[in-house]
Amino acid sequence: MAQRTKRLVLNVDCDEARRGATSGVLRQADFDVGEARTGSEALQLAAGEQPDLILLDVHLPDIEGFEVCRRLKSRPETSLIPVLYLAACPLDSSQQPRVLDFGADGYLTEPFDPGLLVASVKSMLRMRDAEREVRRYAKAWQSTFDSIQDGIAVLDSQGCVIQANARFRVHFSDGALERMIAYESPPIALKDIIGRVEKSGRHVKWEVTQGEASLEISLNGIQDSSETRGVICIVRDVTERNRIEENLRFTQKLESVGLLAGGIAHDFNNLLTGILGNASLALDEPGLPSGLRPMLQQVVTSSERAADLTRQLLAYAGKGRFHEEPVDISTMVRETLSLIRTNLAPNEVKLALDPALPLIRADATQMRQLLMNLILNASEAIGQKSGLISIRTAVTDLGEDSLRLFPNYSLETGKYVSVEVLDSGSGMDAATLKRIFDPFFTTKFLGRGLGLSATLGIVRSHRGAIRVVSEPEKGSLFHVVLPVIEAKDETQAPPDSEPDPITARILIVEDEESVRSMMRSVLERDGHAVLSAVNGFDGIQVYRAAKGTIDLVIVDLTMPVMSGEETIEGLIALDPAVSIVVCTGHSTSDAAKFSAGILGVIGKPFRGSVLRSEVRKYLLKKMQVNA
Repeated sequence: MAQRTKRLVLNVDCDEARRGATSGVLRQADFDVGEARTGSEALQLAAGEQPDLILLDVHLPDIEGFEVCRRLKSRPETSLIPVLYLAACPLDSSQQPRVLDFGADGYLTEPFDPGLLVASVKSMLRMRDAEREVRRYAKAWQSTFDSIQDGIAVLDSQGCVIQANARFRVHFSDGALERMIAYESPPIALKDIIGRVEKSGRHVKWEVTQGEASLEISLNGIQDSSETRGVICIVRDVTERNRIEENLRFTQKLESVGLLAGGIAHDFNNLLTGILGNASLALDEPGLPSGLRPMLQQVVTSSERAADLTRQLLAYAGKGRFHEEPVDISTMVRETLSLIRTNLAPNEVKLALDPALPLIRADATQMRQLLMNLILNASEAIGQKSGLISIRTAVTDLGEDSLRLFPNYSLETGKYVSVEVLDSGSGMDAATLKRIFDPFFTTKFLGRGLGLSATLGIVRSHRGAIRVVSEPEKGSLFHVVLPVIEAKDETQAPPDSEPDPITARILIVEDEESVRSMMRSVLERDGHAVLSAVNGFDGIQVYRAAKGTIDLVIVDLTMPVMSGEETIEGLIALDPAVSIVVCTGHSTSDAAKFSAGILGVIGKPFRGSVLRSEVRKYLLKKMQVNA
């Protein structure tokens, strides 16, 4: 339809002379005029031409004018066109209500003044323009209202929905909100909650579940000029927010345990290093009475078990990786099974191991602990009855969709080594699933302490992820993914013979006296000249006084006065060619930030023989670098 420059009025009248006179008045008032002589013709022209106003005679030859008006108002395409009746004679009292009942916007009776006709038409058009503007604003407001991602509704005092946006209607159908009230226990009626809000002026808020979604519902009072009437109901989908908060709490819990583990590891490993080192030194004494040897050996064994517990705690905190090397997970599964096979009877173990898995860089001891925990956990889930444990390894490409299987981890897309351990045991309910990685939580009569907690920490420390799928009486699936990192096999053949003894001048910077004394004894027995310092500041002074004669410095990372990091920086500033070995009860990742001057790391606690061999290895390494 072409854009009109003038307002179009459709004049419907069966009397040709009267119709022509009326049309002439309107054209003189600068209106465009269309004409129709019957009701059928009027309905057709109104639908096609969309006039701005219709003048309608009450008496038409085919259809009564009232019926024409009713049909116009009932059809969407013509319902908003104003209709002005023109009656050839005054309407009686019975006809006047019918005029308005059938939807007409007004009427004039003949004879009428031409000025009155024009004024009436213009008045109706102004009202129509105003109504159109209101509808336009209402439509724009509703579009904005419906675009809001929160569900919003206006409720009256009885809880009935007066107005709602599209999002609210998605969440709730009629009566659904009333059925989901969970504000108090026992639940109270929605209208009673609204009454509280109207009376107090305060808002209320509660949370409900709808399928997999969590919805937060809040009611806020509507304040008019006199008093509060009804409420604004806001429904917000907080599923993602709750997930993020849960992940944050989980991360904070790990960080808290990590801080605790760090403090325990330092103090506990210092004590263990002194106990384990001195006991191993005593065992090396040639004149040791035979009756003391078993007791000292028990001290060594107990110390090493205590060290394992500390490593598990560090693993749970994600700080327990000590030595990375190329690892073949399929091979390690077979090795681990051979170690614990006797603990799995009478369970059948079915393997589906990829023989061509790429190597990953990982701590072999930690990986072995992870696999052992998963397999033993599967066996214990089956119990004394016969069952099946299935272990599968494979390479998998994790895309955006696959990453959603591991919502609590910050994984990147790419290739991963996948390990799945499936058991036919009793399975777990949802409440148990939420707690299985908590320290010391167990469903067994005798708990194993940090088993699955340590497993989680090992996975996280290797930048991987773990998920668990389980239902009561349907078994459990533990699925671990570890990132594939280019790792060549760095295994070297052992030397044909032991290298000649090496002696050196060594500085020990260690705040724990028992550890310092034990290390001095071990190294002096190996022929080294040993200097010592109780903190980093003293260590730097001793190194400066030695004037370049010290071959190797062993530095503890955690010390008073100056930290290990500050000590290392001070030594390198004093002598860029200094050779340093870090000694720590924490993860080697704590020392990974140092590069220049660092030959390697010795993890606490350690036996005297380990200290001896590690020092020899690093001295040889220094000789190769300087050659």
